[in-house]
Amino acid sequence: MKTEILKLDRPYKYITCNGSTALHIATLIVYEATEDEDGEYALNTHSHPIVRYFDCPDGTVWNRAELRDCEVVCSEDEMRLSLKKFRKILSRYPESYDNEMEGTGLNPIWKKDLEDIGIQIVWPMGEDGKEHYIEFEVKLDIKPNKRFPYVCQDWYTDFFFYVEADDQEELKRLLVHKRDWYYYVFKEHQFTIKFTCDDKRYDSLIKEVNETKPKEI
Repeated sequence: MKTEILKLDRPYKYITCNGSTALHIATLIVYEATEDEDGEYALNTHSHPIVRYFDCPDGTVWNRAELRDCEVVCSEDEMRLSLKKFRKILSRYPESYDNEMEGTGLNPIWKKDLEDIGIQIVWPMGEDGKEHYIEFEVKLDIKPNKRFPYVCQDWYTDFFFYVEADDQEELKRLLVHKRDWYYYVFKEHQFTIKFTCDDKRYDSLIKEVNETKPKEI
């Protein structure tokens, strides 16, 4: 097995993986040559980010993550990301049962971690360049999977939602709770979230969720 450190040039990129966000300053490349029973040769490579946390010295290796597992957040010379990019990153690391077991899921509270680093999320503006009240429509898709009878996810809207529930009461509670996270982390903006769903079986549930007043977190 051989290793090599690939140093990167500035400006560095902020990356995130396994619930952590840091500045990607270099890459540790691990080479391993193998030979199977037939004498066939193969070269396996692994690329682990070397990062700098905003409150720690340089040189932390993410040994549980490879580059392909990571998502680029922004560049150090442009410490901003759009609301769409924020949603995209949350959707890559949903708070699913499997991710919760691994401790790798992200939720909207991640915005606070970004702000600690100095990264801001750009809020949508009107054509006049000013911020206005917005009603965001979040269309939901609700289906079962092998583990849960109710798995709910949005249809690529402005806010990411992913919920796994054992019954409709839990589904309703979790949707309200995760909606209220967005109200909390974006409390400096004037907006509402309105859920919709094409499956008419959930009309009353969606109506109840939409009529439930936000609670402070």
